[in-house]
Amino acid sequence: MRWISEQTASLERLALVEGGRLIEYHERMRDEIRVGTFVYAKVDRLHPTLGAAFLIATDGTPLYLPLNETVEALRRYPDVPTIGQAVQVGQTLLVQVVKEGVAPKQHKVTQNITYGGRYLVYFPYGRRVRFSRKLDLVVQRQLAEQLTTTEEEGILYRTEAAKASIDELKQELQSLRIRHKELMQAPRLEQDEALIVQEAKRLPHVTDALVMTRQEKERLELLGLSVERSLRKGRLPEMEAIDGAIEKAMQRVVWLDGGAYLLIEE
Repeated sequence: MRWISEQTASLERLALVEGGRLIEYHERMRDEIRVGTFVYAKVDRLHPTLGAAFLIATDGTPLYLPLNETVEALRRYPDVPTIGQAVQVGQTLLVQVVKEGVAPKQHKVTQNITYGGRYLVYFPYGRRVRFSRKLDLVVQRQLAEQLTTTEEEGILYRTEAAKASIDELKQELQSLRIRHKELMQAPRLEQDEALIVQEAKRLPHVTDALVMTRQEKERLELLGLSVERSLRKGRLPEMEAIDGAIEKAMQRVVWLDGGAYLLIEE
């Protein structure tokens, strides 16, 4: 099986194919707010009773920031500040969506932003070291001695970290730090990870990919995939063929191998 990823200025498209046949298809708008999306937002009002702040993103989307998800609460732990001590009305914050809201509820966001890798999850403001529950105590103690973080940083060791060398762990931590630095300098914010990176983590047995961008290639190679990057301009021929398969599947009559067919009606 192979991942095929195509990106435009506004859309990410992803297909999983096997033997020329389409197995899965995903797409999303690049500026769509989802779990993992980074957002700049201004504090609109405080709710002391709830211990939370209500924010407005730059595109007008309302957001909800609980007190325990603020950087100030992390810094003062175990002491708990008030919401007025943690953030102020009119302040602009960098936050990350952790739960998508369903009307009338707002998206829930956090200032404790994260970056996921193959072996580690990096928290620039996390302030502590955590471990996957699948790692036993002996392995946890061994891993805890491998990496050095600042007082402000935090990391979570994934289950796969037990199979990694010290050099691989150090390299991934450095790459995640660089991603955070690049985000701080980015002119626009979007999802932390490309769609193909998220799906590649979901199906780790799929180890082959065709992509369009250098960033996708670099991140997938960190996950151990064999990645081909297309250097041609314009659309991928492979994705154009997938468009035909999707169009065929959306028809009222869908023919199957062997002469049978599905009749799909509302």
